[in-house]
Amino acid sequence: MQTTPPNAQAAATLAKDTSAGTAPRPGLIVVLFALASALFGISLCINAGQANDLFWQLRTGHEIILNHAVPHSDTYSLRRFGEPWVVHEWLTFVLYWLVYQAGGFAGVWVLEASFVAAISILLFALVYRETERAPLTALALTTLIQMVAGVFYQPRPQLATYLFTIVVVGACLSARRASPKRIYLVLPVFILWANLHAGVLIGVGLLGAFAVCDFIEARWRTTLDTTDRALRSNSWPHFAAAAAVGMALTLVTPYSWHVYQNFGATISNTTMLNSVGEWLSPSFHEGFGKLLETFLFILLGAVCASRKQKSLAEIVLYVGLGHEALLSSRNVPLLAFIAGPLIASHVQDAVRRLIGQGNDPEFWNSDSLFARRLPLIPAVAVIAALGCIAAARASAVMKRVDSIQSQGLEHVARVCYAVASFPEGAVRFVKSHTFPQDLRMYNIYGDGGFLIWSLPEHKVFIDGRADVYFGKSLEEVTKMKELPYKWPSMLDRYGVNIIISDANESQSRLFLNSPQWAAVYLDRATLDEKDTPLDNSIVLLRKNAFSNDFITKCRKDCPAFQDARLSEYSDYEALH
Repeated sequence: MQTTPPNAQAAATLAKDTSAGTAPRPGLIVVLFALASALFGISLCINAGQANDLFWQLRTGHEIILNHAVPHSDTYSLRRFGEPWVVHEWLTFVLYWLVYQAGGFAGVWVLEASFVAAISILLFALVYRETERAPLTALALTTLIQMVAGVFYQPRPQLATYLFTIVVVGACLSARRASPKRIYLVLPVFILWANLHAGVLIGVGLLGAFAVCDFIEARWRTTLDTTDRALRSNSWPHFAAAAAVGMALTLVTPYSWHVYQNFGATISNTTMLNSVGEWLSPSFHEGFGKLLETFLFILLGAVCASRKQKSLAEIVLYVGLGHEALLSSRNVPLLAFIAGPLIASHVQDAVRRLIGQGNDPEFWNSDSLFARRLPLIPAVAVIAALGCIAAARASAVMKRVDSIQSQGLEHVARVCYAVASFPEGAVRFVKSHTFPQDLRMYNIYGDGGFLIWSLPEHKVFIDGRADVYFGKSLEEVTKMKELPYKWPSMLDRYGVNIIISDANESQSRLFLNSPQWAAVYLDRATLDEKDTPLDNSIVLLRKNAFSNDFITKCRKDCPAFQDARLSEYSDYEALH
């Protein structure tokens, strides 16, 4: 009786597992790699980016719970009070407030880290499957993807979009290989996603892209074999139906179709696209731009070197998302989380050919770094190296921005969210002196969210809710940053009589040198050019007959005005 050779039997078993769409039980190395990927992702949450929007989001979440209703009009802004406001991320804000109430900023950071850990593990699992279960290739590609996207690991609703984007990409790839009807299993996610972030439309777009591309391939791509053509013909109607149902499910929110209206207004507002940092194109003179460039070339090289059949959906999404990433930094994570898994199989095939194993049928059963059976000692070394890199990076971030060596999670969270960069001192001063509530305030863009949170009795001039200010309101703030000659008339038009700004802002020079305004609060470090802390705020009041006594009193109570170094200025009144 003839018996099947062991190697052939193993190969047949693997082929059967792959064709059936099921993976063997993960081994110890795979589990450790998944955990290492999660820990590396969490380490990327230790950064010093200003959490400009977190503060107004916390206040909004609090008010939603307090009022048992979502807001439909603005109540925070001086100039847009009462205007329509679509809070499509309302459920995320509620979550933020609940964890903040339970654990302060540390609670928010833990929630953020939990999102990132889930993103990391799901991403590794998907890439591991797409690389035909090659652990080292999967971990290397997952790490690269996270390095590209990790700049945007912040307490923002976009984290939900990153997570569910990976889920939808995995569902699409699985449905195309096995049963197209599986794609309907992902649709309930759209209801939750739509209430966490308007990025749910990206999920609908993915389903639509697969439907269109598979339809085109099934009808007109002559190089497809009979089996692949049948798969494409069978899959595209289901993807199209799923996209239609998914679009309908995005309406299951308190704002219904207004979510689309808000999305359209956002992507068509040229003032915001040209002035808000995350909407600008990446700078290839900086590390982030160079990393993006490397990522794009690695994926392009893998596609060119791979001998596996390319899918039209893979190419279209890579090119389209690459274009969007080059237009706006905000879109870079979407490129990473979608194109990375889509091209993972080509990355693995390119690696095999690079090491000379492209045609070896026994490659997967060998003890090789880039095969399925990764030796234990190299695996442990890789995990240790990744852990050291993550720890060194996180430690460097903390040392660079933190002069207080504290191990408390609350302190770490405050450093990560750069809470000290906001005008805490100015807010305390305003509150301690009981500034009249009818004062009309001007503030800079980056401080608006913090002032909504910490000075709720005063309406803000501008804040991070750019969609609320679309049109003239946003254009006026942009002009103020350009130091216009007639800036006083702009403030006069809105009756502004208090300014809270940052001394490092160019426009603050205009305020300090204006005879119409008097500084009543200065952070002490404003006078020290050598050691300027993050919090470097100033408060000015408009001079008039009613405010002169108040200005005098405030100056006497402000420690900075008692500093002897002020006498160095020959024109005291002109500067202050």
